[in-house]
Amino acid sequence: MTRQTVLLICAAAVSLAAGGQAGVRDARPLASSVARTAELTGTILNDASPAQPVNRAVVTVTGTEEAEAWTDERGQFAIKGLPAGRYTLRARKAGLVSTAYGAKRYDRPGTTIVLADGQRVDRLNVVLSRGAVISGTITDQGGDPAFDVEVRAMQYRPQLNGERTPAPVQTTGASVSNRTDDQGEYRLYGLPPGDYLIVATPRSLGPAEIRVSTDEEIRAALAEMQRPVVGGRGGVGATTPQTPARPAAPPTGTLAAVYYPGTPSASAATAINVSAGDERSGIDVRLQVVRTARVEGQVLTPGGVPPESVQLMLVANASATTPSLLSGALMNRATVAKDGHFSLSGISPGQYLISARTGGGPMVMQFNGGGGGTATMTSTVFHADSSASGQAGPPLWGQADVVVDGQDVTDVVVTLQPGLTLSGRVVFSSRQGLAAPADLSSVRVSMTPMVTSGGAFSPPQVTVDAAGRLTATGITPGRYRIFGGFLAGRSGAASTPGAAWNLLSAMVGDRDALDVAFDVLASGAPSEAVLTFTDVTQEISGRLQDASGVAAPDYTVVVFPAERGLWESMRRIKSTRPGTDGRFTITDLPPGTYRIAALTDMAASDLNDPSFLDGLVGASLPVTLALGEKKIQDFSITSGR
Repeated sequence: MTRQTVLLICAAAVSLAAGGQAGVRDARPLASSVARTAELTGTILNDASPAQPVNRAVVTVTGTEEAEAWTDERGQFAIKGLPAGRYTLRARKAGLVSTAYGAKRYDRPGTTIVLADGQRVDRLNVVLSRGAVISGTITDQGGDPAFDVEVRAMQYRPQLNGERTPAPVQTTGASVSNRTDDQGEYRLYGLPPGDYLIVATPRSLGPAEIRVSTDEEIRAALAEMQRPVVGGRGGVGATTPQTPARPAAPPTGTLAAVYYPGTPSASAATAINVSAGDERSGIDVRLQVVRTARVEGQVLTPGGVPPESVQLMLVANASATTPSLLSGALMNRATVAKDGHFSLSGISPGQYLISARTGGGPMVMQFNGGGGGTATMTSTVFHADSSASGQAGPPLWGQADVVVDGQDVTDVVVTLQPGLTLSGRVVFSSRQGLAAPADLSSVRVSMTPMVTSGGAFSPPQVTVDAAGRLTATGITPGRYRIFGGFLAGRSGAASTPGAAWNLLSAMVGDRDALDVAFDVLASGAPSEAVLTFTDVTQEISGRLQDASGVAAPDYTVVVFPAERGLWESMRRIKSTRPGTDGRFTITDLPPGTYRIAALTDMAASDLNDPSFLDGLVGASLPVTLALGEKKIQDFSITSGR
């Protein structure tokens, strides 16, 4: 895709210290006496040539208030009774690609509409493109139509590390999942342009395993049928009875998820590219029975720890077998016997991690689809104290890597050892005279594993006592990020209306764990983490205009760190569209040095691509935000490239 950037020349820059009047917004709910006299009208059209009105499209406005309307047979809509404020408008209809007003494409941000009391804004036209269609037939391993198979489309999008991985389709009005009919046929419609992975998942047949008849078994059975009966009865040339060899354990298999054009490996799948309105038929997939195996072994625990108290999971390595968003279906739990033995059956070929844990609370799955980007499934459990787990004693952990190739794996050993501990403290730095909460046990901190290759992990148990001493226990080696905040209603800010505490940094050594993951090694956790809360926030606001001084709402303003090492920090990379008055605001940026640019065309996922950000450096200007600074930065567009 060709992206156009625009170099901006700063027309004015005003810095306001924390507590200044500019940029302060009233967060109180609208009073019932607020005038509701503004109105929005427009037309929804399709992308045919010539364009045709779209009947019964749903038009939604969000912002100061929310409202919704349907278009009539002429494609027209009217939304009345709105209070003054800032709004975005989006239209949708099944089979068409949902698009925002002012957006150049379905995945672009729209233009903010600024309404005054009594104002009517008309000619708000939105063009909805026809969604693409992908269809085909799913057959079983014998070539017959496969009924009730789920077929799903996932769209390739860039992650923070620049890698393109499958992720859910982010649009409304599209059918991105469908079950086959009695002819094995499926049809996915309303898909936006892009590259797609198509995966067919058979319905559950009950038990995880099914009996597989191998070629050797069939040949042996046919030979047995031809063998003369003992004693000569029923055949010629009677033979001496022989003790038959004990047959080997029957092989088992399972109906696996299969990716187009017919592979159980996501890495070997072929992407399907579609443009607006494309009809891609014949995307057929044949299901496969995959040879499964048994994985068994023993858990070794320290003295006094009963093996049956161990929680044990096996989970597929996401990068080796399937996208992380599908890995949850490949999670297996096992019960550990009193002698430490465990067994898991029906395991498909692939790379796996066995994770065992006891004490410290329930085990939770954690997935990350590459570089901590958008393709992520996370689950975090908070505990107020160790009694919440229902298990006594310190947390223990153990892990083992397993490769399954269709043969049983019977010699796995998982040795449990004490979980690592991270200590730290919570501090408060006020710029507005706000007193720190007297009881800091209301602070909640999570330490989240960042798993780039798939895995089973238990988020550590993190507690903060009344004095602000932080303790994280049950940590397994890996890469982690830290997040934190207050329990709702317990921030200690009630005595100062409008003020609140915000987590400014979480320093572990020389790294801010809010921005960059830090490593925990088996040799020992870092000695201390320092979490700092502050009572101020930072923001950049301003007005974007063209060379003649007219508001330029058809651009996207992007702010990103000047330091490349921070390009994986989601809190430091933000974008927004100016309103119809050209004004924009980007809030909740941490202090630091940034670059700011305006673009004529971009998708939100582009901000995950380091090569995209690298291309913006030469067409951007530096902006520095101090702690608590509210910077007003007005720009004029003077040249483009």
